[in-house]
Amino acid sequence: MDLWVFQDFSMSEILIPSLSLSGLGAFFSIILILANRFLKVEEDERIKIIENILPGANCGACGYPGCSQYAEAIVKEGAPTNLCAPGGEEVAKAISEILGRKEEVKERKVCVLLCQGGKGVAIDKYEYKGIKDCRVAVLIQGGPKKCPYGCIGLGTCEEACPFDAIKIGDNGLPVIDEDKCTGCGICVRVCPRNVLKLISRNQKIYLACNSHDSGKEVREYCKKGCFTCKICVNPKFVPGEKIILKDDLPEIQVDKIDNYEEIRIVLDKCPANCYVERK
Repeated sequence: MDLWVFQDFSMSEILIPSLSLSGLGAFFSIILILANRFLKVEEDERIKIIENILPGANCGACGYPGCSQYAEAIVKEGAPTNLCAPGGEEVAKAISEILGRKEEVKERKVCVLLCQGGKGVAIDKYEYKGIKDCRVAVLIQGGPKKCPYGCIGLGTCEEACPFDAIKIGDNGLPVIDEDKCTGCGICVRVCPRNVLKLISRNQKIYLACNSHDSGKEVREYCKKGCFTCKICVNPKFVPGEKIILKDDLPEIQVDKIDNYEEIRIVLDKCPANCYVERK
């Protein structure tokens, strides 16, 4: 028996299928070309121009996934031009000029640490030897520190900052370089203890404590924690309710303060030195 069986084909039997396939290919190619030409959505060139003006940090501070999406929202949806924290007023002005809009000025912010419970100041419950991530550490008995509100200090915020504005200091707490901080808020979002806060760059004094525990409890685990002595909310020292007590923690009413000299007395009167003055 022959291993191979050969069959003769006529030329027409070969050419007709080949030409048919080629014809179909050419037909669909023409359809795609026409579709691309007549159905193509033209992108507004301003989107690309604005995207190139934005710093490209893709930090999400504007409320959009990245700079590209924000640029598109500005042009197509009329999103405000001042949402880019890293770019600040300069970028907002440049974008407004391109769009012919009135410049939208937004108050610049800076990140501050609401905790002073570093090494030798706050008491630890145990020695943590796990993954160097604050978000992981809090899952183990609420974290290594006895204070349930204090900074854990493992540097999650330092790793997250795209502008190299945070370094963990010798006392185990984040040190924020205000010259580098853009107020993007990434560090605030990754902190599991909410001890990082964005405040106005005009705010010169803030309370560096985040604890809502009773005074007795605070004094048991931190030397610089607010124990609600209420001196700072006493109208004898700070009149006009410029500082009020909220959830057992003093809160500065920034909208009532024209000059921070008005409350500067708290820097000396606070027995735990909880108030910090920004330079």
